[in-house]
Amino acid sequence: MITAESFKEALKDRIERMTNYLTVADRFEGKANSGYALIVTEKESKIIDGGRQLEKAFEVTIVIFHSKLESENGTMKKRLYDSIFPYFEVADRRFVPLEVRDTKKEGSETVAFTVRFCDTLERETPESQLMGNFTFNIISGGTNGITTDSHQL
Repeated sequence: MITAESFKEALKDRIERMTNYLTVADRFEGKANSGYALIVTEKESKIIDGGRQLEKAFEVTIVIFHSKLESENGTMKKRLYDSIFPYFEVADRRFVPLEVRDTKKEGSETVAFTVRFCDTLERETPESQLMGNFTFNIISGGTNGITTDSHQL
């Protein structure tokens, strides 16, 4: 099962590998010149398919930080888009960003989107013992008298 934390770590590693820029989880600390801050939150979960699957939705927010001295903002955004669109792979599964929003304020840009997917519920199977053989005698009455049928399971 994919958790928000495992998803975040795998996506962080992918973005960093594909863009060659520092990518951190949750917030940017220190005095790095440029990079991405990745925030993943679980939006909703719903049990479906008769209790066998869990439909999940994660909200992904990526903040682009760039130095005021650098004019690489367009390059950083293009590299980021190239690393996540039209889809990206995490945990051997492909995810398509949905409901993409792109905002810019106070010197940083933010790209936010949602991913939806299903996971198989990992439930413990209770141990059970096989039952012994059962014989059912079915007695019925009719116009020709009483008949008996015997069935063994």
